[in-house]
Amino acid sequence: MKLAIIRQKYSAFGGAERFIERLLPGLASRKVDVSIIARKWAGEVDSPMHWVPCNPFYFGSAWRDKSFAKAACQKVAEGGYDLVQSHERLSCCDIFRAGDGVHAAWLEARQQYLGESVAWLKINPFHANSLRAEARMFASQRLKRVICISNMVRADVQRFYGVPDEKLATIYNGIDLAAFSPEIASNGNQIRQKLGIPSDALSFVFVGSGFKRKGLETAIRALPPKAHLIVVGKDKETARFQKIAAETGANSGQSTTIHFVGPQTDVRPYYGAADAFLFPTIYEPFGSVVLEAMACGLPVITTDRCGAGELITQGVEGFVLPTGDIEAFAACMRQNTVLDWGNRRAAARATAERYPISRTVDAMLALYQELSG
Repeated sequence: MKLAIIRQKYSAFGGAERFIERLLPGLASRKVDVSIIARKWAGEVDSPMHWVPCNPFYFGSAWRDKSFAKAACQKVAEGGYDLVQSHERLSCCDIFRAGDGVHAAWLEARQQYLGESVAWLKINPFHANSLRAEARMFASQRLKRVICISNMVRADVQRFYGVPDEKLATIYNGIDLAAFSPEIASNGNQIRQKLGIPSDALSFVFVGSGFKRKGLETAIRALPPKAHLIVVGKDKETARFQKIAAETGANSGQSTTIHFVGPQTDVRPYYGAADAFLFPTIYEPFGSVVLEAMACGLPVITTDRCGAGELITQGVEGFVLPTGDIEAFAACMRQNTVLDWGNRRAAARATAERYPISRTVDAMLALYQELSG
């Protein structure tokens, strides 16, 4: 089977790209020939995937997406593929994987939780083009199936675009349970020592780039006194969030309890340095970091607008709290001790074990066979 996957900018460090990388060995073992149509490619050197360069000229984000969509569809027409799976909003795909969620739902979240005007956002050429492309794609006669990476995304697709239920398939992301495990994350004490976090102090970790969408301000403002927060990731507005940390008194000349460590090629020791994973996102279609943390034996606190929250039973592997509710997060973090979080570690790992990458590969292959047969 010849499968084309479309992703405009491919980097093995992105969430959607990490999903594809984890999928590739299983697809290769089942004789699926995979090509990636992308402007740029930064995958593994020995990857079984073929890169099909597609980098038309553009100026500005709206033109960037429109020019890529046109050129990518031309590559599809020339490629003789059995199936085309897109991670971008374009109408020449058989399968759309909604790994980035629903753009209309993201704009709704920005209005509801950040106070931004949807009407004003829609004037922006990038958002206007994204909404038009999204509507065209979901209405395309070629589109056979939409892979929703959570039931939250599935509900959003139906709510905004009325796509029939038979066209939708919920397939959760999978995790490499050997790569992410409590044993591998056990050297977190070295990180604690490096950052000056006492061994008996309550410590949380936040992982993700795009601090505004992923709720870092809520995490900072909800942090209890004397507790520590490790922030892993990058953002062009990092200085603003550091200023918020200083304003709350968490970071001062005398002490630092919020540690900005930047992006890390290996996040596992940082999971190991924490008692719980904190992810107060305002909109996250799934959140592979949630599954990574749980696989490392880390309980999770997240929101009801995080798709991976569907894997959590309240109070067992962690907590799912109302989006944007700083006080709810503060209360949860205050009321649960180091011992409480420790008692949830085994449950977090056990839940992650139900979602190995092989489970996702099997579900994707079954879908490919159904649609190509």
